[in-house]
Amino acid sequence: MAIHNRQQLLSLLHTFSVAARHLSFTLAADELFVTQGGVSQRIKKLEDLLGFSLFVRKTRKLELTPEGQRVLVMLNLSFETIFSEISDIQTGELSGELYIATSPYFASAWLMPRLPDFKARYPKLAIKLQAKQNQSDFQFEPYDAAIFYSEGHYPNQYSERLFEGVRTPLCSPDYARRLGLNLDTSMDDGLEALAKANFIHSGDSSAWHRWLQAMGHR
Repeated sequence: MAIHNRQQLLSLLHTFSVAARHLSFTLAADELFVTQGGVSQRIKKLEDLLGFSLFVRKTRKLELTPEGQRVLVMLNLSFETIFSEISDIQTGELSGELYIATSPYFASAWLMPRLPDFKARYPKLAIKLQAKQNQSDFQFEPYDAAIFYSEGHYPNQYSERLFEGVRTPLCSPDYARRLGLNLDTSMDDGLEALAKANFIHSGDSSAWHRWLQAMGHR
């Protein structure tokens, strides 16, 4: 897309964001200092460029189409990122919001104990933390960073290994004796004994399957 066309598209998207916020071409016209007809023409031109409708035009009000809602969410996230970056440059320190997704265990055992020191260093930066078992899709979820156990294969995304973890089953000494587990138990005998055990599952029931795979058993 040529630079001129990009600039025109950005201008039309700004008009759309104002009209979508008000759900009114008249109120958008007042804010943009243009006529109501001018706003309507800009939206029609934007819809022609995009190839889909942004608004459902009813007699007394406007409604966003599903496509219009998706475009508005994208614009709001983009504008928030732009304004936050400008603020960071102006103030010389991190500010705004940092949205992090990670597993409940990592959040409680590693991340939370370190947040007080982090907040002391960056007092103007608000931390939003989402604890979840499944990994995140940055295309559809508003996370700035995510920390999960994974294989590290993320096309079109930057990822870095922080450290390795070790999974191991735990139980009381009495329960181990009842199962016939001890330090001299071989791996095969140990896995056979574990077949009789009652496993406690977290929300992610695949954890034990991954542990067995890591031990070389499918």
